[in-house]
Amino acid sequence: AIMSGNELEQVATVLAALHSTRCHVFLDDVQCVLLEAILNGTELATRIVKALSDILTISNTTSDPDNRVVWVVCDIAQHNWYYTSNTDYEEVAELLVRNLPRSKMRTLAANLRNTADIAELLAGIRNHFSSRIATTDDISSLIPAQQPGHYIHGTLPCLYVTHEDHYKSVIEDVVISVTDRLFGAAPPLEYSDLAVIVGEYYSSSTASLLEEALGKQGVPFTTEDSRGTSSTADTSNTVWVGDAADTPSCEWPAVVAVLDTTSWDSTAGRSALLAGLYLLASRARVACTVVLVYNGARDNVGVRDNVEYVYNIVKPYVLVKHSDL
Repeated sequence: AIMSGNELEQVATVLAALHSTRCHVFLDDVQCVLLEAILNGTELATRIVKALSDILTISNTTSDPDNRVVWVVCDIAQHNWYYTSNTDYEEVAELLVRNLPRSKMRTLAANLRNTADIAELLAGIRNHFSSRIATTDDISSLIPAQQPGHYIHGTLPCLYVTHEDHYKSVIEDVVISVTDRLFGAAPPLEYSDLAVIVGEYYSSSTASLLEEALGKQGVPFTTEDSRGTSSTADTSNTVWVGDAADTPSCEWPAVVAVLDTTSWDSTAGRSALLAGLYLLASRARVACTVVLVYNGARDNVGVRDNVEYVYNIVKPYVLVKHSDL
């Protein structure tokens, strides 16, 4: 989730303290913290990276009698903050290149999470993101191209692109199609095998439509937002519905990924949209349905153009089920 300035200060303090502990350390999705720190001021981001550098420098050396193991995992291509600019991404990369020992860096480029079909979609998104951000060889080295992992095929990812004026029927079609396919088969999947992930969940009217459609299908769901609502008393086997910011490091066999741009303005950059879509779609291991919702109003034309840009990138890798563009 989005972190406040005070929470980021606490992260910097904890990281600095880890240098003098006798613990093994594993830090995942560091890019989320760094991007948000930059939005709160470069000085804070620099302190966090300096603390990371201190931890990495001492680990596994003769000056570390405990022989500690330290892992710091960072993928700049995955983030869910749509008002992040190219400059912000470049600043994160430059901070890492400038402060972290290159001898400690390793590239993990093979995709072993997703089917070959989803991995191909993700590689296409990632390559376009990288081409917009990688202004130098050093930055390029921090956004490695995604290599094929395994060659297990599943269903082709499905894509729906809908205008806000009539997206209600499209949302219903998506929910009916996905739930019938997953839970109407023999044997059916567990409800907990599906997640519905919405970018900008807390300000999105699409989220309530999705929840209503799930209810009509008789599919139990749980939302992990401040409302803490659930359609059933037993939440052990329910569809998870929530915000993309709550999903880094999570994965499900099937995902409906909704990129709802109706509340955005034209400052939402294309690179940030690509990073957000990459995060959404990559949560699915086997089956993925992507929904792009846009508002074509005159004062929102920049967002529509960006959605069309994303649509043209993903179109070669998906089965287009509906498009209003």
